[in-house]
Amino acid sequence: MDVALEVWSADIDRLTETARLADRLGLHALYLGESPNGLNLDCFTTLAALASVTEQLRVGPVIACIVHDYRSLALLAKQAATVAVVSGGRFDFRTGVGAARAFGSTWWEPFGVRYGAYDQRLALSLIHI
Repeated sequence: MDVALEVWSADIDRLTETARLADRLGLHALYLGESPNGLNLDCFTTLAALASVTEQLRVGPVIACIVHDYRSLALLAKQAATVAVVSGGRFDFRTGVGAARAFGSTWWEPFGVRYGAYDQRLALSLIHI
């Protein structure tokens, strides 16, 4: 059985400590949350930093949201490819249309990112894939 962590934090020291400990304990992966608010740091930049201080731990986003108001698919592809290189191939690309609207809208909409109902986000995501 593989064990992975899901973490949300804006504290790079705690994230680094957690990733190093997970790596030493032999956990499979660490998945970092993504949103534009203060819940966490930039997901892909942080994943690259965590990959550079670990040796075996796989890293990836909890869900890399394909919400076109947030970033273009070209940028998302470049970010993912960069973390894959920095991690030496220990990157898991995980995507979806995000959390339930009741939660996600409070994280995204204050930053100008439209966070519609699930079916709307799914339709927009499929258009951009």
